Formats: sequence, C-alpha cells, structure tokens
Amino acid sequence: TLNGESTTKTYAELLTTNVVKNVTCKNGTVAKWDNATSSINLSSIKTPDYCTIDFTDGYTVTLTATNGTVNPSNVFVGYGGSAKFTVTPNDGYILELESHTCGGTLSGNTYTISNITSAKSCSITFKAKPKYSLATLIKTNAVNENGYRYEGADPNNYIQMEKTGGETELWRIIGLFPDGESGENVIRVIKVGYEKVAYDSNKTNHWPNTTRYKVLSSTYSLTNYNYTVNFKMYLGTSDSYSSLTSSGWYVAERGNVPGVTAKKYYNSSTSFIGSVGLIYPSDYGYAVLARDCGRTNIASKYNETETCYNNNWLFQGGKNYQWLISPSASDASNAFCVTENGKLFDYSNWGGGVTYYMSSSPVMALKSDVKVTGSGTQSDPYVMN
Repeated sequence: TLNGESTTKTYAELLTTNVVKNVTCKNGTVAKWDNATSSINLSSIKTPDYCTIDFTDGYTVTLTATNGTVNPSNVFVGYGGSAKFTVTPNDGYILELESHTCGGTLSGNTYTISNITSAKSCSITFKAKPKYSLATLIKTNAVNENGYRYEGADPNNYIQMEKTGGETELWRIIGLFPDGESGENVIRVIKVGYEKVAYDSNKTNHWPNTTRYKVLSSTYSLTNYNYTVNFKMYLGTSDSYSSLTSSGWYVAERGNVPGVTAKKYYNSSTSFIGSVGLIYPSDYGYAVLARDCGRTNIASKYNETETCYNNNWLFQGGKNYQWLISPSASDASNAFCVTENGKLFDYSNWGGGVTYYMSSSPVMALKSDVKVTGSGTQSDPYVMN
C-alpha cells in the first residue's frame, strides 16, 4: 500500500521513489523493515499470517543554485537512491562548480546526489566565466604586422560593444595599435553591418570636416559607449598609391603628405584625434593572411588575386564599394575606397567622388586594459567587464 491506500505501483518502483513507513501483519507476527538490505525480519511468527508493506513519500531532496537554475527544484527518493537534477548556469557563468554541498557530482548539465538516506537540502554555486586581458588575447591570436591584427576569411574577433544605456551591439576587433592620444596602445574595433552614405556631401576630403564624420561623431562618442577612448587617426596619403603594398600604405597613412583639402585649408594636417573613424587602406591590405596574399602584392591590384579579397574579412563583396578614411592627395573630391571586386582605389570625380554613396562602418577604440569573457566567435563574442 501507499500511505495506507492500495496502489498499482510495483515494489521496485516504490523502492525508487518512496520509503517504507511500516510493516503490519494481520495475525500478530512481528515484522521489521531493514533499509540496508531491503528485507523484512520476522519474529513471533503466527501462522497463517498476512503482512502488508505500507510505503509513504520518499525523502525530499531539494537543490538550489547560485548563478544558475535547477529543474526540478526537489525530488522524492527512496532509501539509498539517487536524486538527479538538470542544472543550467546563468549568462556570464560556466558549467563548473565553485562550491557545492551534499557531496554530489556534476556530469554535463546533470547534478546527481547519491546514497540518499534522509531528507536533504543542498546547494551549488556556478563559477563565473574566466576573465582575460583582451590585449593579451589579441597578441596571442592575431598576427604582428605593423600592429597586432586579425587576418583571414573569418577570424574569431567578434566583440559585444556595450552602450552606456545598456544596449549591446556586435562589432569586430581590427587589432591592437599604438594609436592612443599619447602613443599608448588601444584596440580598434569596427561595427558589424554597413550603411551606404556619402563620405562628404560638400566634395571635400578632410575627415574631421566631412559630413560623414559629423554624423558619426554624434552617435559614436565616448559618452554613448563604455570602455571607449579617443584615438589618433592618420590622414596622410600618397600620390603613388598604385604601387603601394600594405606596408607601404601603413607608412603613407602616417606620413606627412596631406590630402588636398587639408593642404589648402587645414595647415596640411595629417592626423586627428577623435572618437570615430573608418578603416585604413593598410587595414584592408593586412586583413588577409600572408600565405593567401603575399605582402609583395600591390593593394590596388588585389582584384587580380582572388584569395587577396575572398579570404579577407574586411572585404564586403557583392556590389558594395567601401569608403576608407584616407583622402586623395590631388583632388579634394576624391578619397580611397575598396571596390566591389576587391581593388583599392582612389575614387575619382567622374563617379561622383566623395559625394557617392558607398558602404561605411564606424571604427572606434577601446582601452587596452579591458578584461573579457567569451571566445570571440560570432555565437560567443568577447564580452567586456
């Protein structure tokens, strides 16, 4: 019987989830239940006799989780049985235990408490995801080519940017560079997703004075994004871009040849400190692995070698042209871009120049001392904390 009532459950079932309350014999035989051996000891036997084993609810085993959830929260277990719970860590925690009581074991997402001989109230605490220095991770996983850079078709460089209002956005890490205001290291990142816009609607190519910068800087500011810093943007350029490799572009960007607008109106300035920019020609050039696109390749001829653009994570493909930050040295209405077929190009006035609508995505800088959790994949991006 179960709690004094007839039951259809088998003896084996009852032993799993219930415990024996008592054993009574009709004609006076003394019966005693032995939990250790699941047997009945009889004494003062009266024959004939008829005995009834009456089961009641099993031992209640309750499990609670700190930094996670448990399902179900409690179970009934027979003497010597096991209680199994499905456990799940909260976001920011992992399927490993910081501490636990009752001597249970964790296998996968199942927590098991064995050899139950009484009611129990148990608890577990999940470990927090380990925090790592993002700068160290970049140095470990990126390639050191004029800065530590992520290169290849689809590197694990995804990061969750956190806005000051609590919203999050998916961005990608370009790399670690000495581009801080005072030459310190910063981490440059680019937003995932592109908007088609003009570089400048007034046909000028000095980045701080462009209509695109003015729009971006009102949104992508230090007051709107956590962990961000102002950084130095290089606005140098070259008259001989058609012969420049990635390293040649890196030197030219940081050189003293100004864009024509800067030369005419802005004291030939070739740098600027602010919160938001675009990628450089050298960023695009280095975004492909050297084994797929040798570093002697001319950036303006990447379209001639399929792997130079198809295995390049900064190439947009399709029919998308992409604006770069570098201005033309000879024409105020020109700036550099990556064309739809992967070529680095000085977009000329015949096509509308800087007034032409092309793909564009903001680039910001993070402090180099940020700590992160996650693996950097698209499904498990780095999370700053």
